[in-house]
Parts: sequence; structure tokens; C-alpha cells
Amino acid sequence: MLGKKSRRFAPAAALCAALTLAAPQSAFAAEEPPPVFPGCDGFGITISATGGNQAERLLRTKDGVTYIIVGGHGTVLTVTNADDPTKSVTFPTNGSVTQTKIYPDGSADFQLTGKNLFVLFPGDNPGPSTILYTGRVTFSNDVNGVSTVTSTSGTQRDICAEIAP
Repeated sequence: MLGKKSRRFAPAAALCAALTLAAPQSAFAAEEPPPVFPGCDGFGITISATGGNQAERLLRTKDGVTYIIVGGHGTVLTVTNADDPTKSVTFPTNGSVTQTKIYPDGSADFQLTGKNLFVLFPGDNPGPSTILYTGRVTFSNDVNGVSTVTSTSGTQRDICAEIAP
């Protein structure tokens, strides 16, 4: 189960799986299995990643706001139905940039461009869902960790529909 602080940024972490899980597949072999995210209505998902090149820039301001910019390309993601591992989909991310603005109270605003996997949990708005966006997505996390999508443009691919039982 995710704690409050890790839950707060979990959609962003899943969304940026290409950026945060980009270790070679063999690195996962000796570790525990990947976590199960409640990213689809009625079933959980796991996310694995291989390859990729990422870079991160961090800036903290005097007023306590933190800006994080992460960009990369070349990561291949696999999303699997946790209840039925025969149901999975694999795709390259082909490049993405995530801009995050974290406020002193713990709330945050996000802007994602490029090809990004976006995972929303139950209680998020709208959630649960797992969508591959190619284009631009903006969303916010409130102080309780609830994510709300504020705008999207480009194309959407419903990953839950593709790996449903």
C-alpha cells in the first residue's frame, strides 16, 4: 500500500515510468516484483521499462517552490494486467518532458509533453484509468494526493481497454 507522501506523486511516477523505471530489465530480476498500481477499473497493473536516456534538472526557489524538469527518450514500457499476465501491451515512449512545480504545502502542478503513460487511481479525477497520451497533458495534485486532469491535447490510447480480462 502506498503511503500518503508516495501516493501524492504516484500518478506522476507511473506517468513518467519511462523516466523513473528505465533500468535494464535484468536489473529487476534480483529485486522484488514491480508494484501493482490500481490503474484500471476492476484490476491492477504492473509497469516495467527497459532502455532509455533521461536527464533531470532541479531548482528550488527562496519561497519554497521546487521545479523539476525531466526529459528523455528511448524507453520501452510494458503494462501488464496484474490478474492475468497474458494480457499486456508494450510500446516505445519516443521522447517526453515532464515539468513539475511543487508548492510548500505539498500540492503540485504538472505539464507533460511528448509520449507519456498516465495512471490515475480510484478517487482521482477521472480515475482509475491508464492512458498513453501523445501530445500535452496538464494535471494537479492537491495536498491529499488527489490528481485532477486539467487539460489534454493530442491522441489518447486506453491501455486498460487493451489489457482488460
